Amino acid sequence: QNLEDDSIVADLLKKYEEELSGAYDVLGNNSAYRNSNFLCNLIAQLYLDAGIEKWGSEYNIVLGGGSINARKPYNLPAGPVTYADIQPIFPFDNEIVLCSISGQTLMNRFFNNDDYVYALSSYGMSIMDNIDPNGTYYVIMDTWSSDYSPNRATTIDHYGAGIFARDLLADYIALGGVDD
Repeated sequence: QNLEDDSIVADLLKKYEEELSGAYDVLGNNSAYRNSNFLCNLIAQLYLDAGIEKWGSEYNIVLGGGSINARKPYNLPAGPVTYADIQPIFPFDNEIVLCSISGQTLMNRFFNNDDYVYALSSYGMSIMDNIDPNGTYYVIMDTWSSDYSPNRATTIDHYGAGIFARDLLADYIALGGVDD
């Protein structure tokens, strides 16, 4: 069956017409091939930067990060970048949130866990060797990580409805990021 003749597809295309209209517009330039490790670390840094910008005056934020994983095609080739290039790498609709976690969880889930990617704030760097297991610490993560029960995270606030990792990356590229 031809998708152009499918009424469900037609309805979806109409519903999301505004979002899809700019998907192939060039956001900026990526000056070099970026592998998934680079991109996941960049996302952690973007979580941290966004969180510090929004909540840094109210909370001592330790880090940004969590279970950040790139998806196929995993990498971003050098050249012009569109939202359509970024979306498959970070496809999930997990919002960015400010959370509190215990020092014990911070150590177990972030500092001593190779499955988590994180970027430390200057405050985080200054205290990472002196974490109180019973203390309360503030981190920026996405809702996939905050909702995962072993993380024992308490969500304090949402960065913005409908803003996901891919959106932070798209904005970063549009502002000239990755064009070394």
